[in-house]
Amino acid sequence: MLGDGAVQVLPPPAWDMLLHEVTRRLDARPGAIQHLLVLLPVPIVYPKIPVSESILSSMSGAMARSKPMRDAVGKLAGSTSGAVSVFNEPDLLDDLLDHWTSGDHVQERQMLVRRLQALANNYSIRVTFMSGDVHVGAFGCFQAHPKQHLRVIDPKYMLQVISSAIGNEPPPGGVISLLESTSMATTAMGDTLDKMIRAFPERKKLKGARNYCEIVPLLGAHTDTATGASQPPGGLAFTLRVEMGNPGAPTGIETCSQVAPVLLAGPRAAEGSQYAISQSHVAVGKASGVAGQIGAMIPGEAGQQLQQGMKTMGHKLANFLGRI
Repeated sequence: MLGDGAVQVLPPPAWDMLLHEVTRRLDARPGAIQHLLVLLPVPIVYPKIPVSESILSSMSGAMARSKPMRDAVGKLAGSTSGAVSVFNEPDLLDDLLDHWTSGDHVQERQMLVRRLQALANNYSIRVTFMSGDVHVGAFGCFQAHPKQHLRVIDPKYMLQVISSAIGNEPPPGGVISLLESTSMATTAMGDTLDKMIRAFPERKKLKGARNYCEIVPLLGAHTDTATGASQPPGGLAFTLRVEMGNPGAPTGIETCSQVAPVLLAGPRAAEGSQYAISQSHVAVGKASGVAGQIGAMIPGEAGQQLQQGMKTMGHKLANFLGRI
């Protein structure tokens, strides 16, 4: 990490300078910029390593003297270069202190997310984080809490894309399984939830294989495969292309994608309202259609009443939404 390492990622004046420059560029091209990609070396959304920082700090001297202890911690960390740094501190401690979920960085993490949420809402830009360093492929996100039904109108929805350098081997499977099991959605910020996304086969959150990320702009309307909702043009599709098989002897490539939609909030809130109404009409039509099909399967007067009732309710709801 940058800055003072274990104390902070960047000093406050540096964050002010960076975000002031972002604001200056947005002001210079009002309405022309739809996406802000924030490149962070270490992911800001990632499972917390389930080892205490204070315990590892107290182990420094003992690890320098004990090879079995170094080997044990090295297995947990997935380290192939040794478990102790040149300063006789556990390498895993360095990893813990580098991560945004470290106790030393929690306030700074919340500050950055809050300021980016304000930028997103004030300028109708979708913020997406891109990171690596952890030697896995994964997706995470921030989102409003309680959850917004449509991501396209949620300024708090920020996708986290994780794609490590393709030359790095992944950590051992046991480490990935441990991170999977301790990866829980959190609401430490109250109105904002952060979580890892079950984006891979068998509902896995992390992919321990070499990978790279492909970014494609979506110029036309499209369907969000994660939610099934229709999306307006302008989103960005992030596709992880992941190596199958053993490193050096691949058997193929599998892909997994997530979409960062445009943001129809803030200055574009009127567009967002119209979009939400149109999606509600679609949802009503689908619900009425399904209920009508069920009603058609029920013989006699009961089936006819169900069909007519759903038709009437659909009309009333559509008329109500049209007046909003």
